[in-house]
Amino acid sequence: MISSMTRREARSYIRQALIDDRAVNRVDESAGFYLTQKCPLRCDHCYIDSHPNRTERMEQRELLAWIDELAAIPSVKYLVFSGGEAFLEREMLAEALARAASYDFFTTVITSAYWARDPAIARREVERLAGLSHLIVSVDQPHEAFVPLPHVRNAVLAAKEFGVLSTVGIGMYASEHADAAYRQELIGLIRVYCGQPDRVVSQQFELVGRGARQLSPARLELSGQFPGGTCPIMSPVVDTDGSVYTCCGIGPPVRRDDPHLVGNAREEALGAILQRQQADWLLQLLRTHGPVEVARQAVEAGLESQLGGRYESGGVCALCHDVLSKPAIVAASRQALQDRKLRREIAVRRFAIYGEEQMLKLLEVDATEQTPLAARSESPSKEVLQAGVPP
Repeated sequence: MISSMTRREARSYIRQALIDDRAVNRVDESAGFYLTQKCPLRCDHCYIDSHPNRTERMEQRELLAWIDELAAIPSVKYLVFSGGEAFLEREMLAEALARAASYDFFTTVITSAYWARDPAIARREVERLAGLSHLIVSVDQPHEAFVPLPHVRNAVLAAKEFGVLSTVGIGMYASEHADAAYRQELIGLIRVYCGQPDRVVSQQFELVGRGARQLSPARLELSGQFPGGTCPIMSPVVDTDGSVYTCCGIGPPVRRDDPHLVGNAREEALGAILQRQQADWLLQLLRTHGPVEVARQAVEAGLESQLGGRYESGGVCALCHDVLSKPAIVAASRQALQDRKLRREIAVRRFAIYGEEQMLKLLEVDATEQTPLAARSESPSKEVLQAGVPP
């Protein structure tokens, strides 16, 4: 696990892990920033509803101070800068990457590559971002309406020239994503047309934000089944106003009592906010069991009528947004989470899947021996793990 590495060691590890398609997803190892909510594009599937008329932007002095705060947390090794469109804030982005590099953070910037109009411009833009480790360029039909593929190719080739890891992320409708042959053919074409990026990854469009309103209904395959799957991505993201969300799939407006909103970096230390997120049983249930478990708890509590009703296969984000936006469902889940057996399942799965011990240590008393876990050992014993393994 990279949490025990120095940041310099972690930089090399993360780069190779990404190339090898190995997950880097411990909740305490990364954090992100929305530099702006503005974007020169207006894509149909945008989950945070960015567009050219948005005015929210982060203050540079606050961003640099928050990077300093994260640098004081040894487990955090990986920072992500996005938006909106991060390249609209070029000066701030360059300063942030330089500050992050001074602490040896691995850094990622997510972009549409709208700025890479020709190879010379692309090279100039990437060269000025000293400290950039990884460039992710988004490609899909909604993006292509604004940004042609040659822009993506220019950005990828510029990244490769300056030793920056390049990833092209492809979005597609769920039915397309489920078609393995189609998906692999598209990935192959993207590799050829976009300059042989180091990685090409795919994901399905999620029916959240503008996507819930504007994605083509004729291409959606909805059913009454709750989509299964967990959320391994849940790393905190700081918005332009200091709001800290549980993951990159959340954007304003968010109710103050929505569990996705875990704090505000203007009001308290990021370290305290991150610790609270890691200790929240409901948020960690999403990572170990998925939002489908919260939906089941809602049904058992007689709240099925509050659920959205129809979802796409694999639409974990949409289900997560749905269940956590309903105060009664959140209250029912938190009540169900008082059950010690379920808490032990979460703690053990979290340790088994992610190598995270925090919640095993939060269990105050071992169920079988009535002995404080902290007094038993630094790491969970075989007996503790077996007691929590779900059937």
